[in-house]
Amino acid sequence: MGLRVIGGMTPRPPAEVLDTLARYAHTNAGDLRSYPEVEEALEKLVRLTTPLVLPKGGVRASVFTSGASEGNLLALYALRERGARRVVFPESAHYSVEKAARILGMEAVKVPADEGFLPRLDVLERVLGEGDVLVLTLGTTETGFIDPASQLEPLARERGAWVHLDAAYAGPLLSSLGNPKAPTRLGGPLASLVVDLHKVPEAPIGSGLLLLSEEGLGESLKFPAPYLPTGYQYGILGTRPGGNVMASLRALELLLGEGPGKLTSRLMEATRRLVEELEPHGYRVRHPLETPVACLEHPRMERVARGLEARGYRFYRCMSGRGVRVALLPHSLGELDEWIKVLGAAASSQ
Repeated sequence: MGLRVIGGMTPRPPAEVLDTLARYAHTNAGDLRSYPEVEEALEKLVRLTTPLVLPKGGVRASVFTSGASEGNLLALYALRERGARRVVFPESAHYSVEKAARILGMEAVKVPADEGFLPRLDVLERVLGEGDVLVLTLGTTETGFIDPASQLEPLARERGAWVHLDAAYAGPLLSSLGNPKAPTRLGGPLASLVVDLHKVPEAPIGSGLLLLSEEGLGESLKFPAPYLPTGYQYGILGTRPGGNVMASLRALELLLGEGPGKLTSRLMEATRRLVEELEPHGYRVRHPLETPVACLEHPRMERVARGLEARGYRFYRCMSGRGVRVALLPHSLGELDEWIKVLGAAASSQ
């Protein structure tokens, strides 16, 4: 048996989602005029996704992406075209934010986090300036913490800064989570939001949406492609897998059939159970759970690491390096008992 992974963010799409992917594998989402079924599915996908992420809307344009990393790059590019030259972000942001800034030749300003992995708001208030892009995360990769975007929106407005929201993991769960720190619409300084569909609702890898507050931001991502029937294409990729669009829509329809609130409750309950059952083994989290992601710190982390490796498991570390980052996806609900048992045993190993 190969190595197993605890708490990763790689999906296991349901069989009917994979069947949809295979059925439309020949289509090109970079050439929607030639594949009208993909164009129709994409419009529906945006229409169904938006209320889950932004209940009050404000979406005026969208681009299907290969995931949030590409979405972050495209959002920053669109704002650079508006004159932005600096990207300000907490150190808990995904690595793709700083990478995108480097690719685009924008200055990257990293704001430190405190001992609880929360962004230092005093530093952020000091450094944010006019024309900056502030990137905030709605469910960080390491801890699941939701940055206080609603609290910081007035500051961005006052400073003349834009805000890009990275909701890669928690996006389709946001309206069900009901966290007041997550904005409910785009507009004003809130320029864009990116969400992965290959986390929840477990579409195939390479599926994401960039949602934009202005049509003009979308137009800046439109590039000439004279040989295509439309004469143009969007984003970084030329040819783009249409099968992912069709499969994403099917995965989202399955989620809506189950009920986003029901799935969110199941994922949160499972995450709380994970934390509670591992506390007797020495694992701790630094702040209350906000999404189905937990940073399980342990005082003897290297012992835990050796124990997991000896049992054939790989894992992801928290940003402190002193913990195991566990993210729950729909398919991993069936693996929870195994993870609790293995993590407990690893903490007790010599």
